[in-house]
Amino acid sequence: MFKQGEKITAVKYGGGASYQDLKLVVDNNQLLIKATLRGLLLEAIFQFSVWFGFIFIFFDALILSDKSMLNAAVVFFCICLTMSWVTHYFLAKSRVVKVFDLTKQFFYVGARNKGIIKFSDIAGLHLITNRIYNSDKTYTCHELSFYTHNGQRTVLSNHADRDSTMLLAQKLVDILGIEIETLEAQAIYESN
Repeated sequence: MFKQGEKITAVKYGGGASYQDLKLVVDNNQLLIKATLRGLLLEAIFQFSVWFGFIFIFFDALILSDKSMLNAAVVFFCICLTMSWVTHYFLAKSRVVKVFDLTKQFFYVGARNKGIIKFSDIAGLHLITNRIYNSDKTYTCHELSFYTHNGQRTVLSNHADRDSTMLLAQKLVDILGIEIETLEAQAIYESN
């Protein structure tokens, strides 16, 4: 996918989760990459805390029968609704199931078979280590993606747990019979 002398870039800018948010499940001749319970619980906790805060303020306003407090509750409701939507939007991507159908020999995303890619079109895998620096520490995440013969790249996972990413990559290498390249983001690509 990368050409000789080209700068290596991750598909996603920034980092992934600091924990393993995806798992590989084998089910009826399908490899499913889906959200872990930990990721789902994280979203549930965010949603619960947002709406608990609203309910607390709302009932406080009702009990006190304070009109200004009720107006504040309406404003706070709008803020809660926005925060809930933002949380749902950012964490929804990890809930989308990615499927490698071993019987039909193709990959797709979600229940609607979006973005169907034949196994024969998949050229290889990239495991790109991306280091994000800030003033006092470094965050490292590992993006696993595959690329097709026409240059399209599709991200399978992006998080800090290198071991689980390598297990997923090895399983795909074994099943698809393709090569994996381990690369460093921002480096210059040199083919083997």
